[in-house]
Amino acid sequence: MQKINCDMVAIVHRFFSEGKRKRGGFDKILDYFSAQGKTILLIEHPLTALKEGKNNCHHTIVSLMKNGELKELETREAKSRINVLNWVYEVIFNVKYLRRVVGDKVLFAAVDPLNGLAGIICRHNFAKMYYHCIDYSTRRFDNYFLNKFYRFLLWLNLKNFDVIGVVSLRIKEELEKITDCSSKIIYLPNSPIFKTVDLTKKNNPVLICTGGAIIPKYNYDFIVDLIADLKLAFPSIKLYAIGGLDEQPDYVQKLHNRLEKLSLKDNIIFTGFLLPDQLENFLVESKIGLSFYDKNAAYYMYFGGPLKTREYALYGIPSITDGSSATDEETVSEGAGFIVKNLAEAKEKIALLLNNDHIYKNYQKNCIAWAQKNDKLKLLNSLYTKLS
Repeated sequence: MQKINCDMVAIVHRFFSEGKRKRGGFDKILDYFSAQGKTILLIEHPLTALKEGKNNCHHTIVSLMKNGELKELETREAKSRINVLNWVYEVIFNVKYLRRVVGDKVLFAAVDPLNGLAGIICRHNFAKMYYHCIDYSTRRFDNYFLNKFYRFLLWLNLKNFDVIGVVSLRIKEELEKITDCSSKIIYLPNSPIFKTVDLTKKNNPVLICTGGAIIPKYNYDFIVDLIADLKLAFPSIKLYAIGGLDEQPDYVQKLHNRLEKLSLKDNIIFTGFLLPDQLENFLVESKIGLSFYDKNAAYYMYFGGPLKTREYALYGIPSITDGSSATDEETVSEGAGFIVKNLAEAKEKIALLLNNDHIYKNYQKNCIAWAQKNDKLKLLNSLYTKLS
């Protein structure tokens, strides 16, 4: 088979929404390395839940990334609708490609332990290896043996990779319990590149809630109740609900029915999936950001470090959160928002920010300072230095 000359190999499990890639913090790493002149072999496997149809891309995509542009080399349909079998095929596929890679001082990067396994098998091909840990769970799978295997793979990755990026301090603490890897860990939270933004358009009671899709995970039932209560005090209040509408259309329809019943159709706007430049138009207008998760998501969000509250902060938007994620604690400690326990507390804190301009401006100032502290460009510079 033909050899592939590249500077870096990256393997990720990818979720697609409405036919578009759902990009995350790892993609910002790839974009940065590409901007530094690195040619990247990118292998994207479909995320799980194939049988349920929750991911509308059921094939692996292999691309070559150069100067920020992706050139597709190959696509491969999923071999099985049984996830465990498909994972085995993916490892074999990964190893096949990694053995074709040639180049001086090639880097390897993976987002989860399964994809990292291929890098470990082909360790001799790479100068340095980077493991990007975006989540962690004490019980990743319900199946006892699958969970044990996941923990073993995680331990194997921690032992063999040269640099380990974590998106939350809670994950850092847990990984250090598994094995002595503190010297390898770099804190790389999901945060945007800092820039100066226009703060003059936040003149109306506008809230925003961002997410990959409009699904129960983001607790929209609670949010609808919250907006209904707030409308009594703020009749012109508006919420932009950002996210794809095709993942759970029955749930979206249920929400629309509730909005009709509660006379909230003009108060809650479902935008659908937005590209970054489209999203920015809504962020510059919004005064307060919401970050809520349902109980089913709370167990894995506890260690997670979602982008949303840090992205809110960049645009001078204080957050109202439920404390589900590790980022929520940091949001409060940085004076960039509140953790609330129930509907009454959420309503109280939102009213405080909307009614008291002095308090709002203080929280907005803290948001900007926090965003500058976590400037992604600065963090990526540090990672690039470690891997060079």
